Amino acid sequence: MVKIKTYHPQPHAKRYGKEFGPVRVTKIAVLGHSFVAGMEANLIRQRTENPYHPTLQDQLNLEIAMIEPLLLGIRSGYIDDLRDKEDMIDDADAIVIDIGSNDICTPINVTSMVNTLRGVVEHWLDTYGNIKVAVICKQLYRNALDPKYSNKTLDQYNRDVDKFNGRLEDWVAQTSFRVETWKHKNFVNPMGPCIGSDGVHPNTDLGTWRYQKSIRGAILFADRFTPF
Repeated sequence: MVKIKTYHPQPHAKRYGKEFGPVRVTKIAVLGHSFVAGMEANLIRQRTENPYHPTLQDQLNLEIAMIEPLLLGIRSGYIDDLRDKEDMIDDADAIVIDIGSNDICTPINVTSMVNTLRGVVEHWLDTYGNIKVAVICKQLYRNALDPKYSNKTLDQYNRDVDKFNGRLEDWVAQTSFRVETWKHKNFVNPMGPCIGSDGVHPNTDLGTWRYQKSIRGAILFADRFTPF
């Protein structure tokens, strides 16, 4: 049985390691498509404008949980592109992955997409014993679909999102590795004010805030499975 962390924040205990023993910082890498890349760019811009939030850890309010986050976004990213990030996650304690929506635009079978993702993630978990859990984010619906990038109708795309997310659950039920899923909170269909004019990216003020909050939740969820 995996022992799960529960949080009872004690700032003084976190800040003064000498008094309460050595302090261990958990490293959690977040990998994903343009949503993650956009979040990373937005937080970098905020750090430039606001000197009171000098680090990503501070911006995401993860200091008290002693979590060091790493954002690895891939603009226009596909599942296969994750392989290029392997050398950046080899010392992570956990990983959060949000990718697949661009793959769903293609004619590739949804089951094949999830099998490809499974192959990448389980290879990492098997190779790097320090990575204790992989949290896979379920994909979101879209409000529009550009015919330049997909021959699917919007209804077909959104139905395939449901299939993709269902295959993720099947994977979690079958695997012997520690893999969990994460559903983004407060995103409904149609997503209206959360999604920008392109019908795809959560780049409105409300969408940016909700996505950032959801990724923070996924990071904290992943941290529950890491060593104390």
